[in-house]
Amino acid sequence: MPLAVLTPAFLLGALRINTTRRAKLAERLLAAGCTPVRDEAGRERFVRPLPYAV
Repeated sequence: MPLAVLTPAFLLGALRINTTRRAKLAERLLAAGCTPVRDEAGRERFVRPLPYAV
C-alpha cells in the first residue's frame, strides 16, 4: 500500500522539479537573446541570435 501512494507522489514531484528547471532555463535563454520556436514535433526550442553582418 505505501508503494502505491509513494509512486504517484514521486512522479508528481519529479514533474514539478522538471517544470521549474525548464522555466529557469527558458528565462536564461530569453535573457541571452534567444528566440523560442516550435519544431516539427511540437517541442519548444531556442534559436541563438544571428551575429551582425558587417
